[in-house]
Amino acid sequence: EIRAAVQDAGAALRLSDGLMRTIDHYAIVSETDAAGTITRVNEGFCRISGYSADELVGASHNVVNSGVHPPSFWAEAWQAISSNQPWRGEVCNLTKDGRFYWVDSMIAPLADEHGVIEKYVSIRMDITERKKLEQEISERNQLLQNILLNIPVGLSVMDRNLNLVADNPLFRKLLDFPDSLFAGPVTTFESIIRFNALRGEYGPGDPQAITAAIVERARHAEPHQFERHRPDGVTLEVRGAPMPGGGFVTSYSDITEIKKSEERVRQQELRVQAR
Repeated sequence: EIRAAVQDAGAALRLSDGLMRTIDHYAIVSETDAAGTITRVNEGFCRISGYSADELVGASHNVVNSGVHPPSFWAEAWQAISSNQPWRGEVCNLTKDGRFYWVDSMIAPLADEHGVIEKYVSIRMDITERKKLEQEISERNQLLQNILLNIPVGLSVMDRNLNLVADNPLFRKLLDFPDSLFAGPVTTFESIIRFNALRGEYGPGDPQAITAAIVERARHAEPHQFERHRPDGVTLEVRGAPMPGGGFVTSYSDITEIKKSEERVRQQELRVQAR
């Protein structure tokens, strides 16, 4: 039994060593003692941070602290691991030459047979490129939002499934849409068209048939431009264009005053001709 136990322990140790070698190869790894002093780093940690193992061992992880995260972030992490619980989070660190890098970090406490923490093992994956991409997407979305809010036309964007994915306040104002129309998780093109048909926006006729016909045309969207004379007397110039991959974008311009000016000019010309 003793020999079998020794063999089992040896097998478990070999498995553990093999697992750690695999993790060392693919991940960024460090170990600290119970006080948080670094006792071991792998090549991946040195490569991404720019520090040598000699510079890191004996220091704390403050050496790569970027200052991006508030103290509460680290307090939460420390609370978890000091309670013998693993912690995971996305951490922004700082290289030796002052560049930011991001890691998906998991810190696990390792305790002895009495439950006393002996050391902490940190395993990280480099997510810097993903975070850069997320930042770029965020900035582009913010730019789009600013454009939508400030462009002097109403604008709506439908995806390939004819769901509204973007619009601006002027779109809702020009077409006199209630907020309730957009209250659900998804606002469909069909629901917008049905709302308009029911209030007579498209003239007389069966609202259901009108809605079905317009939705069917939208499924095969082509560039278009026309004027819509709304029941409230407002005249809108409507321009639409399909987008690559499906869906379409539509703009709505209030040209009421322009049409009134054109009509005044026309009436004046008629009066001149009648003399």
